[in-house]
Amino acid sequence: MKLAEALLLRVDLQKKLRQVEARLVKNAKTQGDEPPSEHPDDLLNEFDECNKQWENLIIRINKTNSFTNTDYGISIADLITQRDAIKQKLNALYKLSQGATVEINRYTRSEVIYRSAINVPEIQKKIDEISKKYREMDTKLQELNWNTELL
Repeated sequence: MKLAEALLLRVDLQKKLRQVEARLVKNAKTQGDEPPSEHPDDLLNEFDECNKQWENLIIRINKTNSFTNTDYGISIADLITQRDAIKQKLNALYKLSQGATVEINRYTRSEVIYRSAINVPEIQKKIDEISKKYREMDTKLQELNWNTELL
């Protein structure tokens, strides 16, 4: 199984866990002498089985990510961490540029004038550069996911 297939299976298992959990809560109590539409013990067993599959899959994904090196000379796990750090910086710079953009909403001369404390075009240029790096890293990760066998 390829890493990408395992990641898709992980998503499916997470959805199934949420669905079984919702069914479990729905059948936790009944009205009067009415039986539940699904027995909670059966649902708990189904949840436990699915949760164990999910756990084993995550362990294999994490091992694969930790032990598979990339062209960058680091593991997939490290590349994911670097990509996520870039995303955090992108988000912060984007919020900074949005917060520093001055909108002119004055109706009278006596209203407060706001000025940007940063060079917004320069920040936007950094955002564009970092966005490109993020896209390249993400593309590399997707390629690795489809070319790496799950351990």
